[in-house]
Amino acid sequence: MKKFKSICSIAILLLIMVIGYTIADNLQNNVEVEPSTELTYYLNVKYDGVDVSGISSSDNVVANVQSDIIFVEDKLPLGLTFIGFVTTDDGSIGSVKRDNSEVSCLGKVIDDTNEVNNSGVWNNDHTEYTYHGLHYDATSRTVSFRVKDLQAGCVLNVGIITNTPSTIDDRTTNNIEKRRDFYNYATIRERVINDASNLVHVFIGSTNEDMYTVTYEYLSGTDSNAPMLPQTTSYAAGSTVSVSTNPYFEGYTFNGWVSNDVTISNGTFTMPSSNVVIKGSFTQNSNYQVSYSIDGATPSGYVLPSNKSYYTNTLVYLDSLKSGDIINGYKFLGWSSNDVDISYNSFEMPNKNVSIVGSFSPINYQVNYQFIGNVMPEDSENYLPISSNHSEGDIVVLPNVSDVSGYKFLGWFKDDGFTMPSKDITVYGEWKRFSGYFEPTISIEVVNSKDYYKLGDKIRYKITVTNTANYPIKNVIIKENINATYVSSNDYTIQNNLATINEIDANSSKILYSDYIVTSNDSNTINNEVEIRSAIADNDYELKEKNYKVSTSSNLKSVLNICTIVNTDVSNSFRFKIANNTYDYSIILGSNECMNLYLEPGTYSVKELIPQEYNLQSVTGSITANNQSLTVVQGNSYQINFTNNFKLKKFMHAFGDVVNTVEGGQ
Repeated sequence: MKKFKSICSIAILLLIMVIGYTIADNLQNNVEVEPSTELTYYLNVKYDGVDVSGISSSDNVVANVQSDIIFVEDKLPLGLTFIGFVTTDDGSIGSVKRDNSEVSCLGKVIDDTNEVNNSGVWNNDHTEYTYHGLHYDATSRTVSFRVKDLQAGCVLNVGIITNTPSTIDDRTTNNIEKRRDFYNYATIRERVINDASNLVHVFIGSTNEDMYTVTYEYLSGTDSNAPMLPQTTSYAAGSTVSVSTNPYFEGYTFNGWVSNDVTISNGTFTMPSSNVVIKGSFTQNSNYQVSYSIDGATPSGYVLPSNKSYYTNTLVYLDSLKSGDIINGYKFLGWSSNDVDISYNSFEMPNKNVSIVGSFSPINYQVNYQFIGNVMPEDSENYLPISSNHSEGDIVVLPNVSDVSGYKFLGWFKDDGFTMPSKDITVYGEWKRFSGYFEPTISIEVVNSKDYYKLGDKIRYKITVTNTANYPIKNVIIKENINATYVSSNDYTIQNNLATINEIDANSSKILYSDYIVTSNDSNTINNEVEIRSAIADNDYELKEKNYKVSTSSNLKSVLNICTIVNTDVSNSFRFKIANNTYDYSIILGSNECMNLYLEPGTYSVKELIPQEYNLQSVTGSITANNQSLTVVQGNSYQINFTNNFKLKKFMHAFGDVVNTVEGGQ
């Protein structure tokens, strides 16, 4: 058989966390592979959740929520030789969007090894192989790594390269094996949640061997919340079987796997010619206390985290206060402990109490103010605000500077409410000459005004802008709030819903026209609001800050949709009459045809003139009987369905036309 490279993939589910798997086309699950073949397992770690905006992640949607630290372990099948990890260009192992592997996401493998090279390295005694946070323990044949801040809707991929053994017979045993099976699954945990991946199985050797099962159980009395048991596997007699990894159960210590069917030595046993049951149990751990204290000055209002108790080996997360956080003028310098390693803001609870110590440092920096430019009032230094002191991270509110006769303060060259940096800064401001304000006016009216409009009607607006000043104003920008189209004119330029009037003479007006076509998206009333957005003058006068908005509204007709429903393929016509004291309208519809009518408010009778070869079966919708009154309210939509039954055959009568044919006689 030709040798080939095989690729397997493993999926893990942790509540809303998933590791998806994809098996390459040239390898399915439970298949035979060749000796001395490269076999690569892929762990695809996924995470799902709903963020504060209600966005739920999926394979093509990313939500703004991230995981805590995720622990992943994979005990490689006995007999496979570990080769290394699938490497990346820069050594980093980060997540990507599930539907686009070219787009990076938040979340990565915690690089606690920081190799210089990007190919991985063995330690001196060849017992551990590491690659930028990925670990392989050769003694236990276990791959392990941690993932931090994995974003919901993203995936993180880790590839593990192995080789199948060179011979089917395991030369390290006295048995002569004709078949060797390799089962692989991974485990994952986050906080108190544990789960396992799907089981991936391949084998080398005979397909005709008798197979016996290995099943796992918990001893009676084990907590019902204990982790999921390993899946059942099958082996040929004489095979060397590696027992499953010890399950993790927060607050408990696993006592190990035992069996009445076989002798387990160093985590392995020889498969007999019978099924094997392996059992395990847990012992609840002792609990110890974690306490917090502050060394030195403490900001006012700060409250220490309360003391809490944890079981041994429980993963403990530090209080959320992080190094660099600012509290009331103090900078937090971070947490420390002589009892545990808290490098990653978490630790496993030891068999003793743990003390966590933090410290703060007070900070103060100065904000100074200075005017710049060639235009400013006399004695401008008298208007400068005094300097102020702030702590790093404070929100600095800039002081107001009042206008002076003949001058206006333009403002500071820094955003109000900026965050104070860790240094003294100078904020600059500028003045300009100012003579006063001008106040133009604006009005709007409908040129082709009528009581009601229907779909497709054009509404023409006339907008009048008047300059009330005794000097010209320029660059007057007018905005409409609906998708009307300005009518072209030499008096103004157009850009989308903005029109710019180049100049309006003193005490003069300019007129703009715009058209709006009623669409099917409109309902009830069409409101159009126009406003003056800006304008300038050349004599140091400014547009006064105020509301320059005016509006007008137009009423829409209601829509009545009438439909015929006929229970036959025979084509015919149906006449309807819609009328009241001021309105009388007839329409003709074909079989299974609909028509829209546009009506003003009022009460109408709606009647079908029933053809003689039909029965009116039902009237449904806004009325329920023929010739019934329909009260129409302005801007609403109505639906009426007339259902007719065909009752005559071989004779058709339609509004006076009679068709008569004869055949036969031969």
